[in-house]
Amino acid sequence: MRDAIGPAPQKVLELACGSGEVTNVLLSLGHEVTALDFSEAMLGVARAKHAGNTRARFILVDAERTMEFDQTYDAVICWHPVWTLTEPEQALAERSIFRCSNR
Repeated sequence: MRDAIGPAPQKVLELACGSGEVTNVLLSLGHEVTALDFSEAMLGVARAKHAGNTRARFILVDAERTMEFDQTYDAVICWHPVWTLTEPEQALAERSIFRCSNR
């Protein structure tokens, strides 16, 4: 992951963060993470796991419609959820609005 994203700190958008395990890896590498998930229960677990970490932000939202239009990210991480998306074309098309400087 370090090679794919580049040296820290990077501003990373994590889609479908679940319980925050990948979030943990990203934070341990020194990145700033905005983590999205549509499950309140999973976000609750992730928020508790990373409570107090100022480099982590959690948002309850569907990865297919992030509503992060005004944000710029250096990297977008989508670890496992692509196969769960009902409209993957929509989710991936929306990624084009992010000006990713790293790749």
